[in-house]
Amino acid sequence: MIKTESVNVIFNLGTALEKIALKEINLMISQGQFVTVIGSNRAGKSTLRNFAIV
Repeated sequence: MIKTESVNVIFNLGTALEKIALKEINLMISQGQFVTVIGSNRAGKSTLRNFAIV
């Protein structure tokens, strides 16, 4: 199972370059499920993967 609860990721917090990458993300993928995440460049796909709890 892969699970995230209330994940928030902000890069360069408190600077002019501050960028919210993920905001209040909740996700649960059960064993055996196949999921594809799509999005444009810099949409947060890899960031989401890096913060998933296995």
